[in-house]
Amino acid sequence: MLTRLFVLLLILAGIFAAPAEARESPLPKDPDKFTSFMADQFSEANAGSNVKVVSPLRLDLNLPGGKDTIYLDNIWHACESDRRHCRKTIAEFVTNMTSAIKERTAEIKATDIRAIVRSALYADDARKMAIGKPERMPVVRPVAGELWMVCVVDLPHGIRTLQHADLAKLGLTEDKAIALALKNTAAALPPLETDTHVVKQYGLKFAAGDFYESSRMLLHDSWAELSKAMGGHLVIAVPSHDFLIYGNGSGDRAPLAGFARMVVDKAQKPMTATLFEWTKTGWEVVTP
Repeated sequence: MLTRLFVLLLILAGIFAAPAEARESPLPKDPDKFTSFMADQFSEANAGSNVKVVSPLRLDLNLPGGKDTIYLDNIWHACESDRRHCRKTIAEFVTNMTSAIKERTAEIKATDIRAIVRSALYADDARKMAIGKPERMPVVRPVAGELWMVCVVDLPHGIRTLQHADLAKLGLTEDKAIALALKNTAAALPPLETDTHVVKQYGLKFAAGDFYESSRMLLHDSWAELSKAMGGHLVIAVPSHDFLIYGNGSGDRAPLAGFARMVVDKAQKPMTATLFEWTKTGWEVVTP
C-alpha cells in the first residue's frame, strides 16, 4: 500500500512540476504535417487572412495588406536542429514574416535598395515566380560559381526582391539600380577591419553577425588592396548569409575549405563551402 502511494505521489509531483512547454503536444516532424501546422500558426496570428498549403514547406499567404509565398525550409531546418527552442523560433518567424509582407505594400525609397548574395537556385526561383508577369521580374546577376547577386528592398522586418515594377516607380534602369544597391550596401556595412575575427592557428579571418555580411563579396573593388597585400592570392568563402571567411590562399587552402564546410554544416541559412579567389576581373572558383 505504501509503495503504491509513493508511486502515485511521484507521478503527481512529476505532473505538477513539469514546465508548461514540456506538457505541450510535440511539434510535427513530418514536412507535410509541419507545413499544415505552420498554416494554422499564420491563420491564428492573422485574422481575416487566407493561408493555402501549396506544397511541402511552402505556403501562400494572402493578407489584407499584401500577398506572398512563404518558404518554410529555413524554419524547418532550424526546428530540426534545435527542437528545444522551436516554438519560440516559429513565433518570431510568423511575426516577422507577417510584418514584412505588410511592409511590402509601402512605398520604397532609393536608399532602401541593397544587394545580397544568394544561390543560383534562389535567383532561378525568383525568376520563375515572375513568368508571365514581367513587372515582377527580379534584378539579378551571376557572380561566380553557383552564386548570384540579387537586388532587394531592405525593410524593418526583412527584405523583398527588387522588381521591375519598382524600377519604373523609381525611374531606374537595371544597371543604375545595381550600382545604387552596391553603394547602399557598402555604406550600411561597418569597415571590414572593425568587423573581423581571427582564427590564429590557421591564419584565417572572418566577419560574421551582420545580415549583409556575405554581400561584401559583391564589393569587388574594395578587396583590391588586401589581395595585393597577399600577393594576389586572396581567397574567400561565403558559407552563410551572415558569414564571410577570408585568407591567403597561396599555400594550403585546406583550413579555409574545412572552416567553410564547418560553418555550412552548422548554419541555419547555409550558402556554399566553395572557395573563390579575387582577380581583377571578378571572383574565380578555386579548389582547396
